[in-house]
Amino acid sequence: FRGKPGKGKHGVQSMKQSMTFFTAVACALGLNAESLNETFPLGVYHGWERTGAHAQYAGVSKEEYVDRLFGICKEMNCDTIWVVNCPNDRVRILKTAEKHGLGCLLNTALQKYIIGGQFSGKMEDIDELAKQSVAEMSPYKSFLGYVLKDEPAAILADQLNYFADVFKRHDPKRDSLVVVSPRHFPNFLAAPNLPVGCTDIYYFGGPYSDGDIPSTDSLLMYRRATRMAVESGRRFKKNVWIMPQAFAEGYGASIVDPRTWKRTAKKGSYLIWRMPTDAETRWQIWEALRAGAKGIIMFSLTDAGSLTEDSIVNDKNDKYR
Repeated sequence: FRGKPGKGKHGVQSMKQSMTFFTAVACALGLNAESLNETFPLGVYHGWERTGAHAQYAGVSKEEYVDRLFGICKEMNCDTIWVVNCPNDRVRILKTAEKHGLGCLLNTALQKYIIGGQFSGKMEDIDELAKQSVAEMSPYKSFLGYVLKDEPAAILADQLNYFADVFKRHDPKRDSLVVVSPRHFPNFLAAPNLPVGCTDIYYFGGPYSDGDIPSTDSLLMYRRATRMAVESGRRFKKNVWIMPQAFAEGYGASIVDPRTWKRTAKKGSYLIWRMPTDAETRWQIWEALRAGAKGIIMFSLTDAGSLTEDSIVNDKNDKYR
């Protein structure tokens, strides 16, 4: 969703029709299953750090914005919100999700040990932070599982597997998970304490991506990566969730105008990922399901300022529009 809730188009809106049929499947499997490996989520990913700016642009409080945003997700047949970077708002998120009948996957207090390198060096501190997260989130029915990290490198597989084991000891009813880029994915499938695999597959490139990927190549690469991810998961007896692309992103310096929520990329910046079309977004969902994926989490629910191929046209002010 760009800007004010209900007035923009994004990946969630594109997949409304695609996901209607599978909503019944997800409900039948149940989002409160014993293991994430037994669930079938149809959801979206949300970076919480963007929420305040979106609420300010919409002219409402953060609480009202989130309430409306989650309501829109429910209307569009989403049943799961994957939320990260929310160190102080987890309880508020869970309560709002519960109000709208949504399930939540949330990051934990252990995030600071991975991002920022704030580990004290004492193993008992890991246990204590895990207990704090369990006490904070486990009482809520909307809470589905512990998100440990986004796109970890293969070298972190053992560390995150250990974190997952700590959480399981304190909360036997819930699992931990990560989303992993395709090249590191096999290492995390091999982690015994991470019962489900999730990989993000982004192959819709902009004019300055590797080789300026056209749509036909994007579709072929996505199809191959999705099929290989699902087949790899089967070797480890794990279901695989796919996180398809519903965003555009540029590389280089840029500024977002808080009045219009338009991003201006400065000279030298370029579009590395382009926004898939509505048809390409629907295709990603159906192709993942055809390959055998057991969950869809679209990236991303909101953006950090709308960016299209028009944004890279040079203007007289030595900026890109």
